[in-house]
Amino acid sequence: MKREKTKHKGVYKVGDTYYITYYVGSKKYEKAVGPRLSMALKEKMEREQKGRRGNYDVIERQEKMTFDELIQLYQREGDGRDYILRPAQTYLKYFGGKKLAHITRRDLFNFRDQVKSTPKQRGGEEVTDSHVNRLLAGLRRLFNLQWIES
Repeated sequence: MKREKTKHKGVYKVGDTYYITYYVGSKKYEKAVGPRLSMALKEKMEREQKGRRGNYDVIERQEKMTFDELIQLYQREGDGRDYILRPAQTYLKYFGGKKLAHITRRDLFNFRDQVKSTPKQRGGEEVTDSHVNRLLAGLRRLFNLQWIES
């Protein structure tokens, strides 16, 4: 069947059913709504408002969640990447107990400097830049995990 356009952006009709197209972040969704245009418009407005409110939901989660809880969440629901789970104790030693909203760039730079100044356990040599970069990549992945809808 052919899609019939309406004068409303993101709303179209196929046969007797109206469909809506909406975005949450960068992801596109389409949904069949029903036989009335008014139902489709109402549903589209609700979906867009929920998408906008999602940003505020993330901020609220940052205020409540601690770094320890984030590590546990990753262990439960994350993809179990080894480069994140292996240095978890190092992360917890520095960020343990802090709320995610209170972790700043200064904390990350201090963490980087502390790791760089700590000698290796075997041999006591200086930690390489690539090791520090791997730790920071793991942190970046952890902090991006919180944006996933829960």
